[in-house]
Amino acid sequence: MQNYRRFSAWMARLTATLALLYPLVSVLLWFVPGGLDMILEGLPDVRGAVGRVGGPGLLAGIAVTAAHASLVALALWVSSHLFSQVSKGDYFSPHTGKRLRLMGGTLLAYAVASPFVDAALSVALTVNNPPGQRLLAISISSHDINMVVFGALFLVLGHVLAEAARMADDHSQIV
Repeated sequence: MQNYRRFSAWMARLTATLALLYPLVSVLLWFVPGGLDMILEGLPDVRGAVGRVGGPGLLAGIAVTAAHASLVALALWVSSHLFSQVSKGDYFSPHTGKRLRLMGGTLLAYAVASPFVDAALSVALTVNNPPGQRLLAISISSHDINMVVFGALFLVLGHVLAEAARMADDHSQIV
């Protein structure tokens, strides 16, 4: 059991650090050489249509990327708190269920937002193109579907654990 607690303490620190870095790195990609190519890897339909990126298109792209990355950051932050709980030996409390539900809801929100984020990025990246060469690309990837499944799984597990903690509390008050 001690190994799980040490591992959880390490994971709590790692996920907290990633929660802080993820949005920052997502935004910085717009400014580093080769960063736009990394962004375009997730948008294969748009890659060949991107011309000069700047002005309102750049600002919109940064805003959309930052908003989407903030959902990942929230899920990482919540997981950091879950790992921290486990590292302290707090395995079965009402907080566990609440945090799992929050993480599941956040992952679901991320998955549902992903096709809209990709569509907004396709517009932002091609807004400076001449008329007739601008794109609105909408797609759903297997990654989005996987996130829906995992988000729903965490959401259900959170509900089950919250209910189990409530029942355990009720039973402890009866005796």
